[in-house]
This record gives sequence, structure tokens and C-alpha cells, in this order.
Amino acid sequence: MPIHEVTDYNPNFVLKNGHVNTFYPYFLRKTPDPGYTRVRLNTPDGDFIDVDTVRKGFSRAVFLLHGLEGSSHSQYILANARWFSEEKFDVYALNFRGCSGVPNNKPYSYHSGFTQDPKLVLDHFGKQYDELYILGYSLGGNKTLKYLGEDLSLVHSKLKAAAAISTPINLSAGCQELLKPKCKVYEMNFLKTLRQKVIQKHEMFPDIVEIENLEKVNTIWDFDEYFTSKLSGFDGAEDYYAKCSAYQFLPNIEV
Repeated sequence: MPIHEVTDYNPNFVLKNGHVNTFYPYFLRKTPDPGYTRVRLNTPDGDFIDVDTVRKGFSRAVFLLHGLEGSSHSQYILANARWFSEEKFDVYALNFRGCSGVPNNKPYSYHSGFTQDPKLVLDHFGKQYDELYILGYSLGGNKTLKYLGEDLSLVHSKLKAAAAISTPINLSAGCQELLKPKCKVYEMNFLKTLRQKVIQKHEMFPDIVEIENLEKVNTIWDFDEYFTSKLSGFDGAEDYYAKCSAYQFLPNIEV
């Protein structure tokens, strides 16, 4: 699998700082809605996935996977949806469970290794196209790579190419990076919405989602230790990271 290092990107002086470059689109860049139409797919476990689509009858389609606590309306997804549509791709922007503005039906929601949902979306919509492509960012990038390498028999036969951008392929190491002072603002932003979702899940499933553990959450690792891993069937955060980190699947990838 090729790793592409971008060498021709030359931002202006202000945007050369990585943090400024991150904050600028988050706060100031406003990409118009690309013309989404929402489709809800029911899942085999009694849940659902909301997919925002831009379909104009093209022969190829791209599937966009957002990052942690993102959605189809994250600026980077909106911009890609608009660009790909202009380049004659039908667009499918996934909202991971609980990220579409509506709580999902299960105590668990999404995590970095939950490839069942992208597979379901590709299998459902992919049959009408000649060519399929995937673009995943961050957590969505990890999902993309894991999907491509964990079981080659499950990769869609029409998939021609995929890209994973800014991907924490070693989830444990990524968590350690978030502990650094320079990254604290990002971690706090993630935790703000993750905590809100736990409170909502506790109201829906008071006997399953224990709100008391929320007091122990000060980092993403804590959240994964007490909530992500436990609700998704893993034995703690490190077990979740070990089983879902994409780096171990890279040698298998053929697309």
C-alpha cells in the first residue's frame, strides 16, 4: 500500500502553523450544503445508519467517512462532497451511529474498528455503480484501512481505490499524543460532546450505561476505558486499541 507524502502544498504564512490551519476551516470556512438527501439504512442488529447523499446518476461513487465526533456536515466532508459531485461522482457521506443529530437505538454507538457499517453502506449502494472509492479521515481513515485489510473476501469487488488521511493507525499511540499540552484543546473538544452523548445514553439505557463512570473521564483513554470498550465488547481501552488499530492490517491491503 503506497504512502503518499504531500510535498507541493504551500500554504500562506499564517496557515503554515498546523494549529491555525486546523482552526481556520473549523471556525471560519463555511462550505455550502452540497445538496444532500438523507437515506436511512437499517442494520442487522436493530439499529440504523444515516447517509447523506448527492446522487446525479453518475457511474462511479465515493463514500466519505468522517473522524471522531464529526459528521456528514463537518467542513472537510462538505467540501469533499461538493468537489466530488462536481467531478462526476455520486456521493455518500456516512454519519456514524449517533453522529447524524439523532441518537441511535443501541447503548453502543461507533468506534474506530466498527467496519460493519461502512461495509453495509458500500454493499447496499455499490451494486448500481461501475466504480467505487472511499475517502476516510482520522477515525474514519482507521476504519477504511481496517476494512480494506482485515478480510479481503469482504472488500467490495468494485472498489477501485481508497485514501486514508491523518489517520491514527496505532490507536494507543494516538491517545498518548492527545495527552500532550499542544493537543489538549482537541481532546477537550472531543470529550465535551462525548460526555453529552453518555448522559443521553444513560437516559435511554439507565441499567446499561453507568453515569457514575463519567466522573472518571478526563482523557480520551478514560472514555474508551469506561465506555467505548465496555459497551462494544472489549476488555478495556488497550484491548480495543490492540484489536482495532489499522497498522496490523496494512500488509494485507490489495486495493
